[in-house]
Amino acid sequence: MLTTAWRARSTASTSGVRRAALGAVDSVATRRNATTQRVGPNSPSVVNSVSTLPAFSARSSSDLRCRWYSFSSSRPFFMYRSTTRRSRYLSGISSFFSATAQLLRWGAASSTPLGYRTNVRSLPAGIYAIVDGSAARPPLDLVGAFVRGGAAVVQLRLKQVGAGELLRIARDARKLCAGRAALVINDRPDVARLAEADGVHLGQEDLPWRAARAIVGPEALVGVSTHSDAEIDAAQGADYVGFGPIFPTASKAESPLPPPHGIDGLRRAVQRSKAPVVAIGGIGIEQIRDVAKSGARCAAAIAQLCNASDPEAATRDMAQAFQR
Repeated sequence: MLTTAWRARSTASTSGVRRAALGAVDSVATRRNATTQRVGPNSPSVVNSVSTLPAFSARSSSDLRCRWYSFSSSRPFFMYRSTTRRSRYLSGISSFFSATAQLLRWGAASSTPLGYRTNVRSLPAGIYAIVDGSAARPPLDLVGAFVRGGAAVVQLRLKQVGAGELLRIARDARKLCAGRAALVINDRPDVARLAEADGVHLGQEDLPWRAARAIVGPEALVGVSTHSDAEIDAAQGADYVGFGPIFPTASKAESPLPPPHGIDGLRRAVQRSKAPVVAIGGIGIEQIRDVAKSGARCAAAIAQLCNASDPEAATRDMAQAFQR
């Protein structure tokens, strides 16, 4: 864009014409509602809301300048502005380096494009419902049932689904969960970011949680599965830890698990961890009260919900029991 602007200036100077060859266009597009400013000698500022392709605005070729503003929720990523030559070095260059520094710090790690950031969320308390890929019902049907039943968190655990299909499902699930439950993607921080999910959950064989944080950004939740004191200690700094199995379970037959820790082991994990603990493994309606009394932030369930004859009712029963 800048090259085009300087060519416009050169063409105008050669021909003796003092107006930019691009003409008096004053629209600039960004992802959000953008504005442009046109300021020229003896003319008031003009601010227009736009939604078209990028262009320039200039009163004359010598007045054409570009200023790169810092990020905020109310300012666009780029803003083109007509200024005098004297103010170019005082404002334009300093703003360029300021915005570049913020881009390097937050833009590459933000879960939303162009550095727009959302509020940091903490893990809500309640039922952590996991949608398993082996369930007979379609994933989105289960997501809807879990949300209507009052789940605090819904995790997509679809290990046999390709990345493209997982992204499509995650985006649809995000719409179902919006404002009602936190959506977490299992194993895939890249999909979590692209789907604008609330977080990602990692196993011991997945990316280190710090690497996942660099992908999903500072706003998203990052959780880690743990099974021992050493793994709990290594996961400190993550937003939450999953700890289990608490009771015997067959939901994770693909990976060997340690013996069940029981409620006493769960209490010790809650006391040891600085991050909130999600209890997982064989938790049914009969054990839900003991799990809640242990101090765990959430009780996770897979088969008890996915294989229920009425997943919505099963979720509601567990959610009510957890809150009593």
